[in-house]
Amino acid sequence: TVRGIRFMGTEGKHVRFRASQKNSTLDVVAFNKHDLFEYFISENASVDIAYQIRINTWTGQEKLEIGLLDIRFAGK
Repeated sequence: TVRGIRFMGTEGKHVRFRASQKNSTLDVVAFNKHDLFEYFISENASVDIAYQIRINTWTGQEKLEIGLLDIRFAGK
């Protein structure tokens, strides 16, 4: 389930959101995927995601991040 959609970047072309399933929640970043979230994916949508775990380095700090590779409505 998609929650907390937030557009980011100077032109709003990137998206951050939380993907939750049962008792687990992941913070996800989707670079250059703003069109999907503006027109197709909305809050509380039930989706399947393909992702890559990567290290995000920002202002000298590193943290694990989930990078969205692809998304579709669940069960499709």
